[in-house]
Amino acid sequence: MNFIKKQPDSVVYSYGYFHSKIEIITEATNLDELYKRAVDEILEKIEKFQNRGSGWKFNKVINLDLHIEEYKPIAARPFTDLPAKLKLKKAIVNQKN
Repeated sequence: MNFIKKQPDSVVYSYGYFHSKIEIITEATNLDELYKRAVDEILEKIEKFQNRGSGWKFNKVINLDLHIEEYKPIAARPFTDLPAKLKLKKAIVNQKN
């Protein structure tokens, strides 16, 4: 995002970086609602930035990145035996499921 600050003798431009939190999207997720929440969160952060007396005013969006990653929840795995070296230490409990 691009911000602008007017000085008595010039205009200064600066960049600001704001992001929303990570969300898990499933088939049941309402994408419109998710988008609105993300936009509202970013707009709130911009407003707080401007209201802290920084003097910067929002000018325009320069870049918008959307990062998507496949969600792989942690799942139970079959029992894995410890290596012999660790078994001999008798310091690790390797519980069978």
